[in-house]
Amino acid sequence: MTAGLTLDERRERAERRVQRFVERFEPGYYELVCHAALPLVLTPELVSYLRHQFLREVPWMAEVDLLLSELCSQVGYELYAMDTDVRAYVLKQTSPTFTEERKRDVANLLISYVRYLANNAQLSDQELESQQWAAMVYLGPAEKEEVVTQIADRFQASMGRGEQVGGELLSRAEMARLAQVTETLREQLADYKELIDYASLVSDVQRSNRQLAAERVEKTYVVAPGKFLRLPSVMQQELRAKNRIRAGESDVVGVTEAVAFGGPQSPVSKSSDVGEARVELPVFQTLKFVTAQIVDVDAEPATPDDSSRPELKQETVTVAEVQLKAVEQLVSELEGPGLETFEFRTGRLEKRERGNFLTRLLPGRQQSIEWVVTRQRRQGSQWVERLTDELTLEMVALPGGTFQMGAPRGETDRQSYEGPQHQVTVPEFWLGKYAVTQAQWRFVVGLPQVNVEMPSDPSKFKGDNRPVEQVSWYEAEEFCARLSVYTGRKYRLPSEAEWEYACRARTKTPFHFGETLTTDIANYNGNATYGDGPKGQYRNNTTSVGHFEVANAFGLYDMHGNVWEWCADHWHKNYDKAPTDGRPWQTEDSEANRVLRGGSWIFNPRDCRSASRDVSQPGDRDDVIGFRVSCEPPGSLQ
Repeated sequence: MTAGLTLDERRERAERRVQRFVERFEPGYYELVCHAALPLVLTPELVSYLRHQFLREVPWMAEVDLLLSELCSQVGYELYAMDTDVRAYVLKQTSPTFTEERKRDVANLLISYVRYLANNAQLSDQELESQQWAAMVYLGPAEKEEVVTQIADRFQASMGRGEQVGGELLSRAEMARLAQVTETLREQLADYKELIDYASLVSDVQRSNRQLAAERVEKTYVVAPGKFLRLPSVMQQELRAKNRIRAGESDVVGVTEAVAFGGPQSPVSKSSDVGEARVELPVFQTLKFVTAQIVDVDAEPATPDDSSRPELKQETVTVAEVQLKAVEQLVSELEGPGLETFEFRTGRLEKRERGNFLTRLLPGRQQSIEWVVTRQRRQGSQWVERLTDELTLEMVALPGGTFQMGAPRGETDRQSYEGPQHQVTVPEFWLGKYAVTQAQWRFVVGLPQVNVEMPSDPSKFKGDNRPVEQVSWYEAEEFCARLSVYTGRKYRLPSEAEWEYACRARTKTPFHFGETLTTDIANYNGNATYGDGPKGQYRNNTTSVGHFEVANAFGLYDMHGNVWEWCADHWHKNYDKAPTDGRPWQTEDSEANRVLRGGSWIFNPRDCRSASRDVSQPGDRDDVIGFRVSCEPPGSLQ
């Protein structure tokens, strides 16, 4: 699992990433990673500049290999950023060449490079400023304090912009940028705790599922001598209006969750009772208006004693209007858990020429073709089901949508039972970010039985974070039933249409990664290939969920390979007369064969396609079969 990691776990994950990168190539690549970690934004030209200045013994291919590796993400045209955790881990290390003195040398070179870029349009003024700050913090205490002063001044300027007409959005965006830069430089600015705390507050304001301690919100932060920062009053007022400020020194995550239980810090408090919770009526607003009468101007004027046409009068009236929702809708909203934002990386496989960044510098150099993964940072929404203090189940909120289900004619290795392709509209639903793990399985085994018994430890390949396998369809259904009783939410197996919709994540290619698959991003039989993709590693077992740290555009992991996943549907030999609304396609035969999706560690890549499907009896258990759960959102009509 990747959500909610401790600092030590994040450091260990970053260390593993760096080790994988170095092991794939050669030890000299590590030195390039260290030198490239200091800038906040990387360009091919800058990486080449660093290598030529400090690491001429490192092969030129390392420049491209680094930028296209999992250590970096593309953030613009020929602009890259190293992963924040990887950068923090590397900058705390030393090596034979990457000493403290070398860090200062790189910082000085970077400042010169920033001056050079100032005359070009490749980076924005803000990006250039961030690059300069990242370098200055390594030059000495005076330069570091200057960085803090400049960041504080930028925060103050952004607050002033927010007071201008139309400037609020720009102000919030700038404050978010400054908070992110400060967080990135956290290690180097550790002596300026007040600035780090203020940046953390600004970031937390953006998270709608968090109640903030009043002490943090109302505090004046002394970030440097003579430099004071407070949260803008408009932001404080907004937090109060949304009941996101609580008394005390600590925050509470999951504001809406607190509402469901009507706790002491819940925004439901007084007036109309709804069950256990009390709903606070909205504040009355005063509305003043003038009344008048319409008279016929062509009619004879009224005499003073003519009561048929009363004299035109003006009157000022004060009214208040309150709209109350239906009780059922209100209760539904109160019971709905709060979603939180999570970050993830997507990946797309692209065919590239090695060394293409240096063709301008080295004309005529021999190039080769390879498949590379282009990664991109994204955000999604999820509900985190807390099973224990240490164990969670992460459910990704998927938007509803319409897609073409099945393999299109002409897709390589298309089977007749994968068609005909047809349009399906899927309502919104939640789906497990990962396949169910063995740790999650053991927890649910300990819950009261609903229908059938569940084996306590069925998996062949042991590991808490490996997917549970060797479980039947009936046992997967029992898992959902017990979890539903325990949580009060309706967990179930996804329909086959939901599964393919979730897997594709609005793509139309054979895999959500693109036209082919590699064992760098999925676990399958790497001895086989798909299309013109490369051969790879055959691991001969399962991997931990999320092992490859790359998701589809919805934020779902391991949708291709690792284990086949049970769906709710009964098997049909094709899609003739299949439902078009996303619901499971079932018959009255309780023993009918069931559908499997996704492929597995032992199967070829053709079996891991988004449209690929397989069949098995509901009582079968196999070390290639697992499952992931879906859940109906609160208020769903499904």
